[in-house]
Amino acid sequence: MDASGRGTASVDLGATIPPGDHTSIKRASVDRASVDRASGDRASGDRASGDQTLARARATRQALLIAAAEQFYTAGYHAGSLREIVTNAGVTKGALYFHFPHKRALADAVITEMNAIWTEMVADVTAHGLDPLAALLALSDQVVAHLVGDPIVRGGTRLLHDPLLRSGHTAAAAAHQYEYGEAAVAIQLAAAAAAGLLVPCLADPQRAQLAQSVIATITGHHMICDLTGADTELWDRVTAMWQDLLPMIATDPWLEHWRTSNWAHRPHPRMVRP
Repeated sequence: MDASGRGTASVDLGATIPPGDHTSIKRASVDRASVDRASGDRASGDRASGDQTLARARATRQALLIAAAEQFYTAGYHAGSLREIVTNAGVTKGALYFHFPHKRALADAVITEMNAIWTEMVADVTAHGLDPLAALLALSDQVVAHLVGDPIVRGGTRLLHDPLLRSGHTAAAAAHQYEYGEAAVAIQLAAAAAAGLLVPCLADPQRAQLAQSVIATITGHHMICDLTGADTELWDRVTAMWQDLLPMIATDPWLEHWRTSNWAHRPHPRMVRP
């Protein structure tokens, strides 16, 4: 017996085949190899089928999240129609309830997905190895691009701000989003100070306050643009914010390099689609 409890080929053959019958031994070996290959083929087929099923499930879930986010952004949570979500996602109502047992679970999933997007975005920008202030500007650009063009972020942000959806869970999700944003800005400001890119008067308490102000200002501009239907203005508003703020906090050598880079005239972002 082997470790699995199955008889090995040598033990089975030795017990049933007379010595010297090499033809029978060869045939038995071939038969055993055929069985093993067939078993392996079935296992591979099962794995491929399982992978395809999992891929379809993930695609269905993502389609539902996008359709829900767009519906919540347009109509709000309570007026958002599950029928519209199912239709726009191109799936059945059964598929909806398989992934999300009720409407609130769908809204919570949109918010969770949005927070995951912010985490991935910060990691991606950080991986580019920019200097801390350049990284801060890149993060800001990515935030604006997602707020304007990513349906998950647009719908998730609308859910967080929906006055009819206030709850402990929503409040915690909102706190996570904005505190995470403040922490990301504060980290880059601390790194900039350590690299000698900030004016000396910006100590740690001032940098923390500045991080809060940056997130609050971007959030305020976004709410104004969202409410007035002027999403395209958000890019220019945030650009103007940095043009006013950076000369007050950055050192002259960094500012000189920044101004000669023609940063103020960088192209507007393309639509972000998940």
